[in-house]
Amino acid sequence: MLKDNIAKRLHSIENIFKIRIFSQKCGIDENSLAKILNGTTKNPSIHTVTKIADALNCSVDELLEERRSNCDQKELKLKSPKNSVIAIKESLAKRISAMGSGFKKSAFVVKVGITEEALSHILTGKVKNPRVYTVAKMAKVLGCSVDELIGRDTAKNPSSSVATKK
Repeated sequence: MLKDNIAKRLHSIENIFKIRIFSQKCGIDENSLAKILNGTTKNPSIHTVTKIADALNCSVDELLEERRSNCDQKELKLKSPKNSVIAIKESLAKRISAMGSGFKKSAFVVKVGITEEALSHILTGKVKNPRVYTVAKMAKVLGCSVDELIGRDTAKNPSSSVATKK
């Protein structure tokens, strides 16, 4: 669960960060971070989760994983969360285009659990900040990682979908 993984990561770095300090490091409102950590906000935006991942120096995929890993020790080349909106549009469009006639919008939206209109809004940029679990479902259906879909370069190990140490 997202809130548990973020909370574990905060504890795993020996409580160096207090919520106020960490929220400042992330550039996220302290109340918003507290709501994610206490489970009130169950599906934060991809922009918010990207900021948290940047501050923890890990991939978005690692925050979404059930298993615990040492993401604070990973070396990542991070893109600004502002660029992730553009990257989602571009990456999603490229991946859909690459599927050619094999892509069936109706089947895709059913697998992801969104409407065709919602997909259209993401592709056109009308929705600039989709929810993290929507992006995670799109990545799973497309066979890529969330980080790949949002344009984060995680210097990946070819056999893994998450970042590894260099």
